[in-house]
Amino acid sequence: MPQRITRVLRETPDTAQGCIFATCLPSVPDVTRKILADVDTALSRNGLDAHRTNVQIALAEALNNIAEHAYCGLNFGMVALRIVDLKTQLQIHLTDWGSAMPNAEPPKTTAPNPDLLAEGGYGWFLIRTIMSDVRYTRQRHSNHLTLVLQL
Repeated sequence: MPQRITRVLRETPDTAQGCIFATCLPSVPDVTRKILADVDTALSRNGLDAHRTNVQIALAEALNNIAEHAYCGLNFGMVALRIVDLKTQLQIHLTDWGSAMPNAEPPKTTAPNPDLLAEGGYGWFLIRTIMSDVRYTRQRHSNHLTLVLQL
């Protein structure tokens, strides 16, 4: 992958509407790291330092799931991300154009047994533990995942 990452779409955040970050980029590990760094900066810039770690964990898991599962077997896929600060909650909106989630919903999970797992298996458990609400819809050919964090 080239050293330089080019943004395909970069909306100017509309703070009047609560949008503090928006982008649409390829769904690949190198770009995921860049997205997480940019989100961390946006959260800090908007006075949400206390929530940076939780957002980073949940967003990293969600972005990795999109790359590994929604775009499994494909050479290329995009992910759109928008973060909205509604003052009482932070909403993280993710859209991708990959495969739908099985059973049309995010997996319902319980705490995994660390003795039975090598690496992996914690993603949805972490997301559901950290976030106040997880919403998923499939519309036409796109997946829409909203992660809500009560502030």
